[in-house]
Amino acid sequence: MNDVIEWLAIRPEATDREGPGLRDAVASAIERELADRTPGADVLTDSERRRVILATTPHGGVALKRHRERSSARLRNSLRRPLLGSPARREWRALNSAWNTLQHAEGAPRMPRPIALLGAGGHEWMLTEFVPGTPLLDALRSTSLEERRGLLERIGASLHALALAGVSHGDLHAGNALVCNGELALLDWQQSRTKGPATRTARDLASLEFSLARGGRPRGDRLVLRRAALGDSTSRARLLQAGRRADDAAHDHYRGRTRRSLVVGRRFAAIEPSLGKGLRVASLCSEEIARALAAHDEALKSAATNVLKDDERARVTRVPLLSDSTAGAQPRSCIVKEVTKAGLARMLADPVRGTAAKRGWLGGHGLRARGIAATEPLAFIDLGGVQRRSVLLLEDTSSRPCLENSSHPSWDEVGEARLGDALLQLLLRLHRRGVDHGDLQASHLFGDIQGGAIREFVLIDLEGVRFERNLGDEARLRALAELNASLGDARLSSKTRHHIFDCYARALPFTMSREEALRSLVKRSLARRHRWTGADCATGSATSPR
Repeated sequence: MNDVIEWLAIRPEATDREGPGLRDAVASAIERELADRTPGADVLTDSERRRVILATTPHGGVALKRHRERSSARLRNSLRRPLLGSPARREWRALNSAWNTLQHAEGAPRMPRPIALLGAGGHEWMLTEFVPGTPLLDALRSTSLEERRGLLERIGASLHALALAGVSHGDLHAGNALVCNGELALLDWQQSRTKGPATRTARDLASLEFSLARGGRPRGDRLVLRRAALGDSTSRARLLQAGRRADDAAHDHYRGRTRRSLVVGRRFAAIEPSLGKGLRVASLCSEEIARALAAHDEALKSAATNVLKDDERARVTRVPLLSDSTAGAQPRSCIVKEVTKAGLARMLADPVRGTAAKRGWLGGHGLRARGIAATEPLAFIDLGGVQRRSVLLLEDTSSRPCLENSSHPSWDEVGEARLGDALLQLLLRLHRRGVDHGDLQASHLFGDIQGGAIREFVLIDLEGVRFERNLGDEARLRALAELNASLGDARLSSKTRHHIFDCYARALPFTMSREEALRSLVKRSLARRHRWTGADCATGSATSPR
């Protein structure tokens, strides 16, 4: 393989003693890679951007990374390559710069030692030391409370040393962090910078905190990490500022994930022009959509029993979702929701804000991107020259009990206490992630119930969902009132309602006093004149007896 491999650079650390064994191991790994015979056990990472394999040498393992060029990034890379070089060369420069800065920095996290950049057959590989370790989230889950606190403090101290050295990682999240002998090790330094602005290191911490939150780590763990990363003398103001940065990182991530639902790619495909304008999930074929639309129109014409709603606002049916190509498959159905535009104001607004179907598509996929269960939008279609009609195909959630259906036996199995706790967790999850459903009431909540416990609530009616960076008191109180008013007196007692509110207000304080917020909530709930009368509520009786 010596005549195939062209060494472009090699560090002095690859000594004469290590070199021959290293070269043979790398040559063998590249040969297997080019022949597509790399054993699965040797593959460390395999994605559309890169593949990392492990090559075993007489003196330990080395990681061999081969960059892949995504089709969507070819134009950008072709413009950047003449000035900045290939992705492999850019990462090599960044890794070397960080290594040279940090190898003498006391307390800095461990990083893979750069060994060589090499090329063969028009491809490039980057060779680094293999760093063994336990993924950060796994390490945090497998330790006791006291051990976890110590580990988080050591990790935070390493991040503080990284910031003092003037190095920012640039892509710091739990997936790039390992715990090696109780200490932090960081991988993937391709976006790292040395002597960068302090805001980059602050973004690193915010990104790591956000990834820990997504991994289920509680706020207490993240606060321990934040204190150590910012230094022992950190003021409360700096801690709060770092917390806001983590919230902003979460918002930006979720906003990007939501926008991707409008991009044709692996997950989503364009609707056939003959059907209209819109998108579909890639697993749903055009034939299935055409059959569903035809069944929807037929049901409306014949006033069939599968028509769930037909009025001036919307026409909703439940139709089969099975094409000839899937004959013999398990039958399934979907919900077809057609919104017919009415009024000049909506006709002028929809080209700007999107049709109801498009908003429902974004709302559903945006909720799911935020880890909030929602009925999956399968396709949205805008029909007509001026988009006077819009159709949304949705996952059928009718197998789950609706919260509005108080007679369903599943709710008796759940009980009031569990129901109250599940509603509290739903409200906190929504509002911590900046979600305003727009019409949060019992008829739009379906319970995923197993063994008498609510695993989660599944949200429907997604057209009014909005995603904000921070929800103010007005939006939060409106949502609380919508839900409270839709639950009848027999469903939740006044005691349970007060418990939900107290826990919510402690977790997400209002700018106004808690008592003022409670009075406002009760007043708003009663003003809706829905299912809740406030008969057993002292605050309700004092506010507006009915």
